Amino acid sequence: MNIYKIVVTNICTRPQLLVLPLSLFLLSLLSVHSKAQILPTQVTCTGLQTHTYTPGLVNEPQEVEINLQANLICVSLSNPTIISATRSLQVSLSRSCNDLLNGGSVVIDTAWSTGEASQETLNYTVTYSGGQLTLVGQGTITQGKFLGLVTTDTMNLLGDISACNTPEGLTSLNGPVTFNVLL
Repeated sequence: MNIYKIVVTNICTRPQLLVLPLSLFLLSLLSVHSKAQILPTQVTCTGLQTHTYTPGLVNEPQEVEINLQANLICVSLSNPTIISATRSLQVSLSRSCNDLLNGGSVVIDTAWSTGEASQETLNYTVTYSGGQLTLVGQGTITQGKFLGLVTTDTMNLLGDISACNTPEGLTSLNGPVTFNVLL
């Protein structure tokens, strides 16, 4: 007798035989669904980031005040009261436009919507393509909320790089950013 005929005959004449396999199948789907809901992040934030340079970056190194400001919308399953954050950095360094393509390390402060704060030490690399600087970094929370957890950052910054050849220099870059605090 054909195996399909046996299965169909048994299911039609004894539906209770279908209950256990169907129950196990549904439980496995629920298990897969619940595992899919557990994200590998504590917090995911996206928004816009602006870098300003005073005086503007030119082709020769000079002392420049660098400000980073980001306003972010955040989602966190483990900390649902975190709905937004602001990130900032203010530093004065000797920099030129050529330094835009160099990776490096920075310390960024994050103020969470809960009133708590974090400080992140971020190491990043830079690529430039089609008029866009892409900074990709990995860091660690070194102070405050989420102390010791790993972070990832991706910043896509646009600006008129040709401004480096003007007396005023390049005064700003801005664009979307994604910031994650990982479990």
